[in-house]
Amino acid sequence: MVEVAAAALTHRGRVRPVNEDSVIAKTRVFAVADGMGGHRAGDLASAVVAEEMERLAATAGPISPKQVDAAVTAARTRLNNMALFKLGRQAGATLSGAVLVGHEPEPQWLIVNLGDSRTYRYAEGQLTQLTVDHSRVAELLAAGQITDSQARYHPERHVVTKALGAGAEFTPDYSLIPVTVGDRLLICSDGLTNEVDDAQIATFLATFASPQSAAQALLDAALSHGGADNISVVIVDVTSLAQGADGTPEEDTDPHRQADAATVQFRTPAHQTTAAQPLPAASSDQLAEPPADALTTSQKADPETQSNTADTSAETAK
Repeated sequence: MVEVAAAALTHRGRVRPVNEDSVIAKTRVFAVADGMGGHRAGDLASAVVAEEMERLAATAGPISPKQVDAAVTAARTRLNNMALFKLGRQAGATLSGAVLVGHEPEPQWLIVNLGDSRTYRYAEGQLTQLTVDHSRVAELLAAGQITDSQARYHPERHVVTKALGAGAEFTPDYSLIPVTVGDRLLICSDGLTNEVDDAQIATFLATFASPQSAAQALLDAALSHGGADNISVVIVDVTSLAQGADGTPEEDTDPHRQADAATVQFRTPAHQTTAAQPLPAASSDQLAEPPADALTTSQKADPETQSNTADTSAETAK
């Protein structure tokens, strides 16, 4: 049994008229989908992805990597059909997030990513990006053709090279990481990372204790820096990990779930870590901790911020 505390916020920002992001925070499934294709198309696209992730979260028993991949495939099929027959134009969405799976003897996070939304882990004072951006700018950075500072203002910084839907059949990146008490996961759209750099993100995650206050602080920072895009933030804290009678994590002995895991291709990205720095006094004064909400379903915000907070127990394989 894994216990987590989680919060999810999404906001349309200061420029965009509509929020095309969706956030998912459902006990074992935590994700962000950033819609593409313009008003209506992008809005519907991210909602489709959220619906399939919510169905996944409602799965009876432990979730396998194969079931995660099936949910992603279902979302992609729906988006491609929607683009062809309903909207008359391409509709797609990014997807980034973490799903608790019962693949190994120890519970694990299955990290899924397609597009330029991101999943990070903050642990022991270090922020680690667990995903690789599928974007034109990321390709240029990897090739050494531009610098980090140039990337922030590059004219193609919003060009995504892989996404769900949009008439394409791209396969997500999958990787497995252990579930560790004290770890904090951050899942976000590029509306956050385009406004707040990794060092600042690490500082906010280190400074604000609760998922809700940390998510609100990050959202406020992105808005204060311009809020040019929709902004979505999901934060998940691992608070407890139950163990078996002998003091070891409970084991998954179901051969079907173990076989399912072998059907998903895992990719281990090159991780980049960033250390937290002390938060300036002025910033901490300006970012007061908000009252906690108690919404329990994934939400979209247009135009107001919507939030989810939850202290949940996620059952893993026994």
